[in-house]
Amino acid sequence: MVLPLLGWIGLSSNGYAAPLRQELRKPFEATSQTLRGFVIVVDPAGGGEAAGRRHPTHTTARASQYNLMVATHLSHHLKGAGASVYLTRMDDRATTLGAEDRSEREAIVRGAAPHIVLTLAHADDPKAPKNSVRAFIAADNKIASDPLTARAATLLVKELASAVPGANTRSVIAMPSLPEVPRSLAPTVMLEPGNFSDAAFASWAAKAPLESVSRAIYEALARLWQQDAEALAFRREQAFGVQTVETPAKSPTARPPESASTNVEKLARSLWPIDRAPATPAELRFVLDHYRRRALSDWTLFLLETTIEETSQGLNLTVRTNAQEIGDTAVGIARALGTPLSDARVELLPSPRLGERRFGVTCVPMAFVWGQPRELDDVQTQLLLGDCVWLLDETPDGSYLLVHGTDSYLGWVRSDAIQRLDASRFDEWLNAPAATFVREHEVRGVRFSPAVRLPLASPAAADAKVVRLRLPAPIPALGEKSTIEVPRDAVRLSSEIRVGQKAIEIAQTLLGRPYVFGGRSSLGTDCSGLVSDAYAALGHTLPRDARQQVLVGKLVATRWHRTALRPGDTLFFIDTTGRVIHTGLSLGGSRFIHQCPPEVQVSSFDPADPLYSKTWDRAFIFGRRPLD
Repeated sequence: MVLPLLGWIGLSSNGYAAPLRQELRKPFEATSQTLRGFVIVVDPAGGGEAAGRRHPTHTTARASQYNLMVATHLSHHLKGAGASVYLTRMDDRATTLGAEDRSEREAIVRGAAPHIVLTLAHADDPKAPKNSVRAFIAADNKIASDPLTARAATLLVKELASAVPGANTRSVIAMPSLPEVPRSLAPTVMLEPGNFSDAAFASWAAKAPLESVSRAIYEALARLWQQDAEALAFRREQAFGVQTVETPAKSPTARPPESASTNVEKLARSLWPIDRAPATPAELRFVLDHYRRRALSDWTLFLLETTIEETSQGLNLTVRTNAQEIGDTAVGIARALGTPLSDARVELLPSPRLGERRFGVTCVPMAFVWGQPRELDDVQTQLLLGDCVWLLDETPDGSYLLVHGTDSYLGWVRSDAIQRLDASRFDEWLNAPAATFVREHEVRGVRFSPAVRLPLASPAAADAKVVRLRLPAPIPALGEKSTIEVPRDAVRLSSEIRVGQKAIEIAQTLLGRPYVFGGRSSLGTDCSGLVSDAYAALGHTLPRDARQQVLVGKLVATRWHRTALRPGDTLFFIDTTGRVIHTGLSLGGSRFIHQCPPEVQVSSFDPADPLYSKTWDRAFIFGRRPLD
């Protein structure tokens, strides 16, 4: 679905959203395993190969790069449908390494033993035909130039001609030889979807989604596999001596879901390699603590508290956590290891007993956070005046609150140190224009430490000598005042031009670029590469991996409260065992931009939004603001 949403998107109730003037759509995703057993080599022409000058029509760097992006994009469609796909190159080396030995690509073909080799070779030649889609096949080899290869070429040209605007002519051309493609006895087609010297095609390619080309090629290959799987399998055995294990089912089969239980079983065995089940509370507690420290991305971010009681029928296990996946995994580990459980339950926080006021702000100059609901017991961190916290639970007498701070630390703090708020007041405090103390400042014996951040009570003039700041609650030493005045040089004001907004603008320039695991270039990135590059372009370094990025910045959103998100906030997602596996950038409101196969795309947390992603909505766990 393509949505002509030009202008502002993702507008939230607090008015923060990112401008995006581009058509948005949900990328195509194969939903059945119709290509299972199909082995394909995709060869993006160019990239430093010496044969580039021997292309039937001249090619250039821009064509070479486009070949690579289409090939990468196509590979995700094919893999999603169950095919095995091999690319002959993953990067663009034309300007750095010079000519490439063609034998490297031929070695990839021999190792893959494919059913078909497809070379993508967009032309960039003023002498070549315009408004044309062409396929080249070799006529010098009896096996490679048989009717099977011709049928494959015809299907590819037909699909592409219907996808590329203005492709008035289509042709399959038999050449005496194709020196620019990997030599192989497998059916081999060199496909020319367009000519960049044709101004109309170049303009279209610059704006159209890569999916326009890759989807057409995918459909042609899917039809080829359905029609000629047996012939392709026979040819593969002739060429490489390899039999095809699977051929298409008469009716498409649904893509098998990832098995959460299999992942848990593997994890359990890695945590407890002993050939017997953990049978005592101490042994099970050891295993689950090992899971918390080893398998979770960071054990200060995720709460995992266990209570284990021994009964005559077995062990009673209670797990308290801020992520259902973690609780389910903890119980699953115990069961996978064969621990005799008489009862097992997961208590998901925040606790219902907190009511609607599940948020707070620190209202004293400083307050320690403890590992247990009592002082002088396992200190975790310290809160400063004005620090926002998410509340997860409270003691029965209400004297301590279990909090999740903006630094992501979890622990217990005295309830009289926290001014409790409802959601709307909390969001207002979290996102209000603010000032941060850059040096210690004292007012009537109350010390304001460096890093204390308080909202502005009124706008500060450029030449102001003092600024007025809001207090979360009156401090006795300061009287009943709800504001204080401090010297202008004692604080740093938050910037009106936010870095996050600029990061979003950079990320948006890569919409539609293919997913490349480990990639960080404009030809393809992975999820954390997109996020880190967007900030690196502005001079700010973020860690490379999502599991590291989740530790940077202040916490501004949780799974159960996301309304304070602003453009550029980093979003994090977990798998079924609680590991952080994915990241993206908020656009403000419910929408976000992220790199997920097959391409950089915009998705939404809102079920009413056409861009809604149920998968990522369920997997979301935290949002952070790297810079404020």
